[in-house]
Amino acid sequence: HTLSYVDNGVLFVGSQYGDSQLVRLLTEADENGSFVQVIDSYTCLAPICDMTVLDLERQGQGQLVTCSGYGRDGSLRVVRSGIGIQEIASLDVESLRGVWALRVNGSQEFHNAMVLTFVGQSRVISLSGGELEVMELNGFSSDEQTIYAGNVAHDQILQG
Repeated sequence: HTLSYVDNGVLFVGSQYGDSQLVRLLTEADENGSFVQVIDSYTCLAPICDMTVLDLERQGQGQLVTCSGYGRDGSLRVVRSGIGIQEIASLDVESLRGVWALRVNGSQEFHNAMVLTFVGQSRVISLSGGELEVMELNGFSSDEQTIYAGNVAHDQILQG
């Protein structure tokens, strides 16, 4: 964490676990009663607990999906090469232990789902119409923590 005075009442508030901000200290309260004005925010991916590569938009370009942050500030973030960070969907999760990409429902070319594992449970989620949805897969055990999940031969999914 850092708190650095820049100049003219401007501070940089750096965070190890959440997004950092550039703020201006005001001499009088604004319309909300605050003496602090946020000038800009800087996305922080740290700490990255786990990550996987998915082609969420099925365009042949992989995107890095990370389990980022800590505690209540944890989220899933999508990183694209050359474009920067774009948060397509956010999922507030606590105690996330791992994430794996899967090809489900006959998809041979693209990973179209993710397994999220927590202490004592696991979930399969997919992005559909800009919304994250929990999927039910035959044979997938959602009432225990997953150590590994992946695709194997003949459209089968391995969960360990």
